[in-house]
Amino acid sequence: MKLFLSDLDGTLIDVHGNIQQQDVQAIHTLAERGIAFGIVTGRDYGFCQKLISRYRLAADMIIGNNGGSIWIHDEKVMEEHIEAGDAVRIMEFLKDHVDEINPFVCNEQSTFFFMREQYAPEHWNEVREQLAYLGDIADRDLLRYLKEKQEPVVKISIHTYTQERRDTWLPILRRQFQDAYEILPTSFDYIEITRKGIDKGKSFLQALEYWKLSQEEVAFIGDGANDIPLFHEVEASFCMASAAQEVRREAAHVVKSVAEAVTFVIE
Repeated sequence: MKLFLSDLDGTLIDVHGNIQQQDVQAIHTLAERGIAFGIVTGRDYGFCQKLISRYRLAADMIIGNNGGSIWIHDEKVMEEHIEAGDAVRIMEFLKDHVDEINPFVCNEQSTFFFMREQYAPEHWNEVREQLAYLGDIADRDLLRYLKEKQEPVVKISIHTYTQERRDTWLPILRRQFQDAYEILPTSFDYIEITRKGIDKGKSFLQALEYWKLSQEEVAFIGDGANDIPLFHEVEASFCMASAAQEVRREAAHVVKSVAEAVTFVIE
């Protein structure tokens, strides 16, 4: 084994954004054994960098934005975009529903933009407080930002509060946009939209070409439906025991922690 990859939310980090000490130690053990470590996540590159810096870890590969971007040894080698005009059209469709869901995007500086002008002031303050864990939330309105800057985005995220509401909105979004975009549930309260043909599995295969590794030399652990494409690309696939049954059955092994998967790999 030459590379161990981990998902973040629900796998390496908990709901508070923390890594358990046993998992931190397991990642250090990988380094001691000469096995590289990487992250495959729906999160942006900036979040990943802050996380690994906080825990004094090293990530040789980061596949972010659900496969929308690839970084190897801190060099960006691939990024697929949703054009600004297309992002505006999606947001125009969603803007009247901010009483139910919270659509947003994140730029390369890890700043998060919401359609804040669509919210009543009290509601916006509640949303901002509830989603403060994301990081730097901009005062600027998302639609204004997209129309004025005309910058493409890698991913659109939609916070749905509950799994029930996620499951209500998923078919709505797929009926409206699936012909052009990948629309995936990435946790119990999130849906994410990326370019068509982009997922963790496809981007993983592209990253392997840069690194000159084979699929047999890589292990991966995850817990969500968006991890399934990557489970299918490696023999050493691990799923968290806390994941849904339909996700667990797609992996070769079920474990309770990243540390347990690391132990399996190195022994």
